Amino acid sequence: MPPPEPKSPSSDFFERGRQLFQDAENSNDPELRKLRIKSAKRYFHLDLKGGTRVSPRQAMRVGVGVALLFVGACIYVGIKLNGVIASFVLAVCLLFFLVIVLTLLALCGILGDTVVAGAISNMYDKTIGKVGNNKTED
Repeated sequence: MPPPEPKSPSSDFFERGRQLFQDAENSNDPELRKLRIKSAKRYFHLDLKGGTRVSPRQAMRVGVGVALLFVGACIYVGIKLNGVIASFVLAVCLLFFLVIVLTLLALCGILGDTVVAGAISNMYDKTIGKVGNNKTED
């Protein structure tokens, strides 16, 4: 006996939307027809997004925009300020960028929420540990 084929949620969304459109065509009640069409459009939208909270294309746009913003800030600080401050700003920008990328990956459904929370927690702990170890002695 062959194992059952895994069913992707996106194909299920498409089939439900198609069925609702067919039901709307056969409906005699105009209000029920409008509600079925509205529900079918929602199912088709979920099919396009893949059932995630944010579409990967939208996450890519936001990620590239944030990356360009942080790169511009780092270049500006590198030109205008000395090396110590510039390296600090670079480290902070990198940490914020990593947090934003991890959050976008979670919203797209690529990484699980617990994986992202663990990665952010580890980054925070390591950063605080590095800053805590650089105490000046009197």
